[in-house]
Amino acid sequence: MALKADDSGCDRKDLIREIYQAAADQEDDLTSDQKLLIERFVSYYAQLTKKTVDKVKKEVKMTFVASTITEHIHHEGEMIAEARFEERMKQAEARAEAQMKQAELRAEARAKRATIANLEDLFQEGLISAEVFENKAAPVREALLQLSRQASETPMA
Repeated sequence: MALKADDSGCDRKDLIREIYQAAADQEDDLTSDQKLLIERFVSYYAQLTKKTVDKVKKEVKMTFVASTITEHIHHEGEMIAEARFEERMKQAEARAEAQMKQAELRAEARAKRATIANLEDLFQEGLISAEVFENKAAPVREALLQLSRQASETPMA
């Protein structure tokens, strides 16, 4: 984005267009401070109307560039706030996911305990033998033990 030392005979609008085009092409590599510096230089050097400069920016698809230090600080603050918000949303999503997992495990464990209780009732009423009770209850107890292990390994919200 080097400038000519002698700009006499140059069309300032074309020169400004070239500066903004170069900035737009390098936008990912430029810091906000560099963009602000470009903007301040152009506003000092251009001696063009704001309308003309805005038209040139639009033509080269130049994204937001602060034209004052206040705008620059405000824009930086918005970017920081947005990043913080996104981080908090990720944390909230992770907490909600952990809470859902814990709730699922608790519900499944309640169902397993209810199954064991039903089998015990059937055995006590004499409707199933001790052998049938143990054959049916053993896998449910094992599943309940696995759920207990999963619950202890799942992070709490």
